[in-house]
Amino acid sequence: MKITVITVAYNAASVLERTLQSVLAQRDVDLEYLVLDGGSTDGTVDLLKRYDNQLSGWTSEPDQGIYDAMNKGVGRATGDVVAFLNADDIYAHDRVLAQVVAQFANPTVGAVYGDLVYVDAQDRVTRYWQVRPFSSRFFDQGHAPAHPAFFVRRELLLQTGGFRTELTLAADYELMFRVLHIPGFTPRYIPEVLVRMRAGGASNNGWQSVLRGLREMTLAWHLNSKKAPLILWLRILHHRFRQRK
Repeated sequence: MKITVITVAYNAASVLERTLQSVLAQRDVDLEYLVLDGGSTDGTVDLLKRYDNQLSGWTSEPDQGIYDAMNKGVGRATGDVVAFLNADDIYAHDRVLAQVVAQFANPTVGAVYGDLVYVDAQDRVTRYWQVRPFSSRFFDQGHAPAHPAFFVRRELLLQTGGFRTELTLAADYELMFRVLHIPGFTPRYIPEVLVRMRAGGASNNGWQSVLRGLREMTLAWHLNSKKAPLILWLRILHHRFRQRK
């Protein structure tokens, strides 16, 4: 079983190499690694050229944002399973992907997810995103998988139509919400840290972005013909506060 890892980057020359090395270091797995750069001008392209013979494919061209680029990656992927690892994020160890793929040996498993830690520039843990096994009240209670630690069958991504690019901060939440509610497939939770994520992403950049992200999460429920609980925001904020180290 092959897994495709997609990394989307833009002007990430100073941080991208550690991500590339983390993915390429994965052992005991049939790996396809695609990098989609948004037309960087800072040396990212030179870095990708140096890794050209180790990558399954890469492009550097303008896009309409991170989720548009991720959709392009899905369209080019050939793996049975797809993962998204941001530039400047790394896998927790060199057998993360092998561990994940093993879960998909069960044909009823449609998605696998695990825990994630945020780290600072010195690689010190600042936040621990611990999830829980999926249940009918998973999202109602304010839970959500961490997108870089979420792995899904490519057929389900294609079936659901990929990321909604009209959402600028929470399209990953909406896609996971949609995928995890597909009947007939079982999500599988791995209770350990799978990804180390560098703090400072767009959805965590100040309270204005946080509030906008929360509004888009609520919209995700509406887009999937479900009514969000009135206290959903409080539950999400409560979980985020508890995740602080």
